Amino acid sequence: MAGLFPGGSVGLPENAQPILLAAIEILEQMETWERKSIDDAIRQIGRETGARGPALYQPLRIALTGREHGPALGAVLVVQGRETVLAALRDYASTDGVQ
Repeated sequence: MAGLFPGGSVGLPENAQPILLAAIEILEQMETWERKSIDDAIRQIGRETGARGPALYQPLRIALTGREHGPALGAVLVVQGRETVLAALRDYASTDGVQ
């Protein structure tokens, strides 16, 4: 799945799969889809995977936007919506991000 933002797609880092799988599991369980709860979920993904900073954010951002840099990740998830986000994460996790 190409990112939803125009301008190309970047491959995922090699260590992305555990982060994507944790993100799917945690985001699927969310009761509300709002910025604060999404930001909390992203921090939980980091705690569960041990990933911090770019090691945490880049795989998620690339899977959702096709880019390494962009708007705040929580805002991206809010705008894209739960089903679109989960579909993109599942797609990238199942293909290891091979584009």
